[in-house]
Amino acid sequence: MLLSDELRDWCIQIISTDLFKQTAPLIVCVLIPTIVYLVTTNASLGALFKFLTMGINSYLPWNWAAGTSVSSRESTRSPERKKPRKTLRTRSEQIAMNGIATHDNGSDEGYYPGLVNISGTYCFMNSTLQALASLSYLQPHIDNIHDKAEALDVPSPVIDTLQDLFRRLNKPKSSYHSIRPIEVIEVLSQQNEGRPSSLFSSREHQDAQELFQLLSECIKNEIAAVDKEGYRDRGLGGLSQTSETTKEIGKSVFDGLTANRRSCVACGYTEAVMHFALDNWQLAVPRLSASCRLEDCLEEYTTLEILRDCICRKCSLVATHKRLLGDLRLLEEATRPEARPSSSKKERLKKVRKMERRVHTALEEGRIEDHLPDVRIDKVLSKASTKQAMIARPPQVLALHINRSMHYGQYAAKNNVRVIFPEVLDLTPYTTSGSLSIIPTSAISSPPPPIRRSTTPTPATYAHPRTIYRLSAVVCHYGQHSFGHYICYRRRPRSADLPPQKRWAPPRLVDPLPIAADDEGIEPQYIWETEDGEREYVSKPGRGWLRISDDSVSECGIESVLAEGAGAFMLYYERVVLVQSRGSVYPNGENGNVSVETLKPEMRTVDLNGSVGSLISEVGIGVRIPTNGNGEAKKSVAIPVGAPSPTTSASAFASTSAPISTPLARIGYDRFCTLVVVPAKT
Repeated sequence: MLLSDELRDWCIQIISTDLFKQTAPLIVCVLIPTIVYLVTTNASLGALFKFLTMGINSYLPWNWAAGTSVSSRESTRSPERKKPRKTLRTRSEQIAMNGIATHDNGSDEGYYPGLVNISGTYCFMNSTLQALASLSYLQPHIDNIHDKAEALDVPSPVIDTLQDLFRRLNKPKSSYHSIRPIEVIEVLSQQNEGRPSSLFSSREHQDAQELFQLLSECIKNEIAAVDKEGYRDRGLGGLSQTSETTKEIGKSVFDGLTANRRSCVACGYTEAVMHFALDNWQLAVPRLSASCRLEDCLEEYTTLEILRDCICRKCSLVATHKRLLGDLRLLEEATRPEARPSSSKKERLKKVRKMERRVHTALEEGRIEDHLPDVRIDKVLSKASTKQAMIARPPQVLALHINRSMHYGQYAAKNNVRVIFPEVLDLTPYTTSGSLSIIPTSAISSPPPPIRRSTTPTPATYAHPRTIYRLSAVVCHYGQHSFGHYICYRRRPRSADLPPQKRWAPPRLVDPLPIAADDEGIEPQYIWETEDGEREYVSKPGRGWLRISDDSVSECGIESVLAEGAGAFMLYYERVVLVQSRGSVYPNGENGNVSVETLKPEMRTVDLNGSVGSLISEVGIGVRIPTNGNGEAKKSVAIPVGAPSPTTSASAFASTSAPISTPLARIGYDRFCTLVVVPAKT
């Protein structure tokens, strides 16, 4: 039929309105299918309303009900909707989620809390905080800082927040629970000079090592602020202060020192050994390997490195002195009386002579690093230089960062190599022994010989103090370079019933030698001293550790932790305290620091043959053997008083039973298989 003009105009106006354009798809997509659904299924009116509601919610924007407050939405919910949220987990569900975190005596049965991942990207923070909460050195350290800051009325927001959070993380409860770390986020977000930190403001994947550096820096800053206030002169009011408030806190438990040396092989000059502070040790892993040992990464970091593009200060001074001598000769020729020199040339001659004397004096007296402001120093690149870094002062807590980043131009990827790390780490081969060497082709410090288990230990076995660490926490990363998830493995805290000095006591090792370390197929075991003074030999499988993924906490054993080599991202080791065993070999309570006999480590000598170009790639620890007139190595042997004569063979010397009135000598072999015996210092 035909429509009137007024009705046709009215329909055109309705169709052209914005309201019709917005509701027409709703009618087509929701209303028509609903009518078809009702006709075909004969559904009720309630089902129709539910179907319409679901369709509208799927069509309208996601924040359609954003104007409604949370409280109003919760108040409109029926009691049947609230009841399932109040239902507690069963004990089997709690055990599966949290493990049986109990001690053998059953006095500390409970569940250790996890941390809620508030934004979905804070797993890097949760894993790092859980790892730090397990450190026995850090807990009393934070308590000391807090007590002194409170006594001196110094604000310490980071220390106060960490102290409260660590106490809650290390306190078990009878039921499963988790903590929302809102206070930590608020405090750390304000530490970037008033600007919001990108670690918490960004929605992208963040780095757990960057958060550790931020926490370590905040702790050091608050320590410095507290110590500075303690140094302040308070006049007569300072008489009422206790010794605890005036005692310096000093360095953090993460602070250590590295010794760095750079030497020139061409001229033999070694720059002053520099010491740099470190709070975490970044280790590189091989790219083309399926697995590697943690000790290999440490050795790679501390190995002697060959440099080809390094500026040598002494070579530069030698080249400068040679240039000044040439200029001096030319000026002396130009300033002869018959040449009628000008006054400017005479003045230039005086300046060059003065500069030549200063450079010559610096070279003669060995003051290579002296500043010569009026002398233009020629920069000379050394053809071969060596560089090495070692640990000079080991920290109480050793934080190792496994750097898994691989960069290919603009592209970055993650290195998934499996890092095999031990529970007990001997850091002695990578630390300085107190005496530093300046020989370019030798190590900064010669490490002591490795100790091995024998049937009859001698005082020489324990002669050198060892720097040993025990694993306390591991932060693992799963995923790719730009995204993934962090979890934490940490030691289960000791019983809360123990006093603080026992609960947070550092690990105590009875014997630095492992049991069955040389047997094939048997993992080395160590003897530990518990908080009760008892001996502990082997840890129970499946017990003693917590696996924490945000708010999910379950118990596991050390065997599960050591199997996480492919995901290990940060390793936290604590320095152990060596205690004297009951069957000690030290007479009269000696501590073993003084040795009666010492075996010198194996020596390797690098022969340059007078040319820098013949420097071999393998540069080791060694000394040059004195030669005779024919260029052959002298095979002289220094024998202490009471020992066989120099003509006695090495085997006879080793098997002699003659009494020796002086301490035994240090015996070693060089690369030419020449017996070298150096008298020991008395």
